Amino acid sequence: MFIDYGSGKGRALLHASSWPFKEVIGVEISESLHKIACKNIGIYSNPEQACEKISSHCADVTEFEPPLLPLVCYFYNPFGAEIMQKVIQRLENSYNLKKRPIWVIYISPVHKNHILERPHWYMVNEGENYCIFMLKPEVFDAET
Repeated sequence: MFIDYGSGKGRALLHASSWPFKEVIGVEISESLHKIACKNIGIYSNPEQACEKISSHCADVTEFEPPLLPLVCYFYNPFGAEIMQKVIQRLENSYNLKKRPIWVIYISPVHKNHILERPHWYMVNEGENYCIFMLKPEVFDAET
């Protein structure tokens, strides 16, 4: 499952639907941007589309409960450090409910240290303007 945190008008959602995710979800706190995203999803047509289940949720990312499925979480520098820490903690809590792969793709990673400082995450890849993180399952397993 693909989740775009701070999904705005839904552009990343439409791009992600080209991959065979079970579902593509956007979480956006701005009602006006959420409405635009819903409109964009409704009119989107692409013969290369591999995921038909696309949705946008108007919600606070710090309160959004991620589904208990393998996750690819997408952050395009959507919020500040405090909110980032809360979202990462929520992902860790979700992992504790059901162990599964959880990845974070972080574009313009100005707060990447807030993820790196946490013992449950490691950086899988880093480029000029992005980082990819994954939870370290062995850390959680050792704690239980």
